[in-house]
Amino acid sequence: MNSKANIFLFLIILMFPFYKWLFFIQGVSSTQGISPNGQSSIVQPFCKSDKDCVLVDSHCCGCRAGGKSVAIHRSLQKSHNRNLQARCPDTQRCLAWYRCGEFKAKCENSQCVTI
Repeated sequence: MNSKANIFLFLIILMFPFYKWLFFIQGVSSTQGISPNGQSSIVQPFCKSDKDCVLVDSHCCGCRAGGKSVAIHRSLQKSHNRNLQARCPDTQRCLAWYRCGEFKAKCENSQCVTI
């Protein structure tokens, strides 16, 4: 092989762990109960006002670490957080990207949605 091919191969091998890490933190396998568009796919109680809806982390990496937030009914918040904590590994790696405040919970058509 020529030197350019060796350098290219070396860079590919060197970058592989980074790509694996990047896909892992982005949540290639999405969190259970969260649809691909970021909305909760769990059957929820009907909301009457925006106060009935709260934002929760949709992935092991919360909004303080590059993750997204999703709106769910307030009555499901504790259960969701317990389930998420049980599924997340202690060695989870996350981005240093503060995203809190990008999302809001709103009641639209009697369902909690993320806007």
